[in-house]
This record gives sequence, structure tokens and C-alpha cells, in this order.
Amino acid sequence: MNPALNIQVTGLMTLKQQIEILGMPTKLRRRLLARVGKKVISDSKRRVRTQTDLSGQSYPARAKKKRGGSKMLLKLARQLKVIRADGTEAVVGFYKRSSARIAAKQQHGYTQRVTARSLKRNGTKNQDSPATRDQARALREAGFTINKRKSKNGKKPSQKWVMQNLTIGQAGSLLRQLREQAGESPKTSWKTTLPARSFLGATKAEIRQYIDAIFKQIKQEIARGVT
Repeated sequence: MNPALNIQVTGLMTLKQQIEILGMPTKLRRRLLARVGKKVISDSKRRVRTQTDLSGQSYPARAKKKRGGSKMLLKLARQLKVIRADGTEAVVGFYKRSSARIAAKQQHGYTQRVTARSLKRNGTKNQDSPATRDQARALREAGFTINKRKSKNGKKPSQKWVMQNLTIGQAGSLLRQLREQAGESPKTSWKTTLPARSFLGATKAEIRQYIDAIFKQIKQEIARGVT
């Protein structure tokens, strides 16, 4: 996967701007494009902080909220760099391809097929860890009960109780038993979908504003003799 984020500026500048920019020394064109790239990075970080996408809408709610999700996006945003800037283009992206792959999944969303075998293989070392919130919810929905004083038929435990008193392995075993008793066939595979959270890039209107503002700054710097 290409670790770069392409920002298209063609058609977003007036003819006068294009002629003036083309007449600039390569050094100044590089400066302008690099600053536009840095502005794109700054706005990408802001979107992560405010949890809003490119259209200004809040990120869609996820079916399974994982701890540290926002921190992961913040970490990704901090890794954004202007990785190349010359006289014709600036490239914003990641030096690490692994970061680029994760960012692409967050940006565009993705659907992944998970198998029971892969979960068992990857989760072998975690069988003695506390039961997860998803397991606790599934156990309650499957009718799991515990014996309580003054309760002959048992009582549904709270999610907190399950997470504090059962391990991942125990909860998984109980859940399989309850589903088998109910005549349900165990799933061997299923899909998990991660909704898109577009935090990278900029809209055409934003790019146009960046160019206008930064172009004026550079013209002022030229007038002051800053080259």
C-alpha cells in the first residue's frame, strides 16, 4: 500500500495564481506546497480531536467500542508528515507502511471475515483473562443465570459480575453450552465491519483557502525580501 495521501489541487487555483506560481523559483513553490501539506496535517489532527469527518459530521457509532480507539487515531495523526515537497507537488503520508495500512482502514472503513478457528488460535493465551463485555452481554441474552439467595430459579447476573467472576475461557464454554441447549448451530465464521472515520485530507474548499492564504503570505515575504 502506498503510504502517501494525494491532495489534488488542479483546478482549484485561479489562472492568475497558476501563472504567478509557475513564475516563482522552485524554492518558493516548494515552500508553498509544503505549507499546504502542513495545513492538511493540522486539520487532520483537529478532526481526530473533535471526532468529526471531512464533511463535518460526527464519527459513526461503532457496534463494539474498543478502549484506546481515539488514542490510536491520535497516534496515527501524530505520525503524519510532509514526506516530499518539490516544485510541483507535496506528498503527505506516513513513513511506516504499517501506519499507512491502519490509517487506510480507519479512513475508508473495512469488512473482515473472522473464523472461530482464528479466534481460538489467537486467543489461546488469553483464556484466563477476565471475560469481555461482549461475552457478558451475550451470556445475558442467552439466558445465563446464577444462584442467588431467595431465588429458586436463579437470576441474570450483571455484566459487571460476569466480567469480575468469569474468565474468557469459562464464559466462552458457558455460552456454547447455552446455545447448544437452545438448538442453535455454532457459527464458524462471521463478518465484522469497521465504519469509515475520514480524518485524513481536506475538502476542495479547504484546499482553495489554504492556497489563497499561503500564497498571500509568500508574496508578502517576497516583498519583505524573505526568500
